[in-house]
Amino acid sequence: MEPLMQEQKEEILAHRHRTQYHLPQIQSSLQTLMHPLIQPLTKLFLTIVSSSTSRSTIISSFSIMRKLITNATTKGQSGDDATSSKFRRVRLSNPKIAGAITNVHGALDLMFSVGFVLSENAEDG
Repeated sequence: MEPLMQEQKEEILAHRHRTQYHLPQIQSSLQTLMHPLIQPLTKLFLTIVSSSTSRSTIISSFSIMRKLITNATTKGQSGDDATSSKFRRVRLSNPKIAGAITNVHGALDLMFSVGFVLSENAEDG
């Protein structure tokens, strides 16, 4: 067997150095999930995932909620109030919203937990 070349030794040491950081990253992720502010969200995510009957429903639900939350926190916070307010409202009677949020156990609670509130508005229907 040939002796290891200097480049090979450096690559092995570099690989060892990189792999040493995987466990702390995992531990950090677990600590984040267990943080008191994150625990309720984690429970709601698990509720949605465990109670939905189809994978496509879960994916659709999370995708639409992500879009609504992103729009509310970006477009809904800039510009004049008349323009930005439409990004802070969600019509629960909309069939797409009903299928992805209203009719998915835990999804509406998740929306409430990130700051959405339920209000009646004759203008929105």
